[in-house]
Order: sequence, then C-alpha cells, then structure tokens
Amino acid sequence: MTSAALAGLGDWWAQRRAAGVPRRVLGFAFVALIHLILGYMLFVLAPTVRHKLVEMGAIEASNVPAERIVETPTPTAAKKAVVKAVEKPPAKPPPPPPLTFGVQLSEPLDISKLPNQRSQVAAAETSDSTAPFGPGQGPGGVPLYNAEWVREPSDAELGGYLPPGTQSGWADIACRTVEGNRVEDCQELGESPRGSRLASALREASWQFRVRPPRKGGQPMWGTWVRIHFDFTVGDEPPERR
Repeated sequence: MTSAALAGLGDWWAQRRAAGVPRRVLGFAFVALIHLILGYMLFVLAPTVRHKLVEMGAIEASNVPAERIVETPTPTAAKKAVVKAVEKPPAKPPPPPPLTFGVQLSEPLDISKLPNQRSQVAAAETSDSTAPFGPGQGPGGVPLYNAEWVREPSDAELGGYLPPGTQSGWADIACRTVEGNRVEDCQELGESPRGSRLASALREASWQFRVRPPRKGGQPMWGTWVRIHFDFTVGDEPPERR
C-alpha cells in the first residue's frame, strides 16, 4: 500500500472521529477494509508476481508443477482369432417305415374295416349252398354237397382207426347231416392208394366229425348229404392229390 493511500486512510479516520463515530465501529470498518485490500492483492497480483519470480530464478523451477503429459498407449497388434472348425453332429437316420405286414398303407389303418372272422363265418352260414355234384352223385341219386368243417379231426381222433403200415393218400366218404353239426350213415366213395383202407378208417371215425349243413335261404338243410374229403400224410411224404 502506498504512502498516499495511507495518508488518505488517516484523514478518513480523523474525519470519522471528529464526526462522533464510535471507535468500535471505526475499528471494525478498518479491519474489513484491510481484508478487502489483501484479498484483492492475492487474487490479482499473486500469479503475476510468482511468474516473474520464476523467470528471475528466485524460485526453483523444480517446485513448479510440470505439465501433465498424457501418453496414449499405442494399439497392439490384433491377435488373429483361430476359428476352430466345428464338426457338425452326424445327421440322424430317418425313422424306419411302419410295419405293414407286407402291405404298404397309404392311409391310417381303420380297425373297424378289417375283416372279422366271426362276420365271415356268419356270412358263410347265411349264404346259400350250391351242390357241386348233381343228382345221382349221392346215395339214392340225391345231390351231394361239399362238406364245410366246423373243425377238422385231430390226429388222435383218426389214429386209432388207421390200419398198420398206412401210407400217405386220400379218402372220400358221403355222409348225411344231422342236427348238432354231426353226420351219420356215412358211405365210402373212393380212396388212394387202392386197397389202403383209408376210406374205411375215415368212415369209422366220422362219428367225431363236426361239419356245417348245406343252407338255402339262410336256413340249414338237415338231412342233406355231404362229401367229406381228407388227405392223409405219413411222415414227410405228401399224399397223392386227387
């Protein structure tokens, strides 16, 4: 602060005292004025003075904070990505075609349309029979129908009537149908080999047979005659076909 400023300040102080201003108030105002002057000097004059002192060597340059140098890292070489070939899993084999028991089905199987054995038997029992042998072929010149088995006789049912040393062959007999799907009054029609007595054995075992009677208008014709043909096989020798 210059001498002129100090002198002016002293004059101002004397004038305030002469005007009767209390000393305490004047002291507070004086202190506040001093602080304002010092703050101005620090805020405005200090950077300039410091810079000049550095240029003159009054302050070591080591104390001056150096400018911060930011180094930018150099980009490193990009690593080559090694792409490993991904092996594709083997393709699943196509599912096997559905079993069709020898018939390739193009549409879903409808069980209701499958042939029913019972319905076939019922249709056979209600359909009319035709005599393959005309009048004069059966006993007394009556028509003779082919027999339809309800069940074929087993080996045990025939074995007890076959003569010893029986060879493979066939036999025909004619029988009259009776209720209960049974036959009676059987007569021998023919056999092969001749004299083998196969027809006689078949006639004697006929009481065990179960055959369906011929039908007309869906009704059984009991009392009609049927021809029963049977093939006998001994071992692996096939019978002689008629």
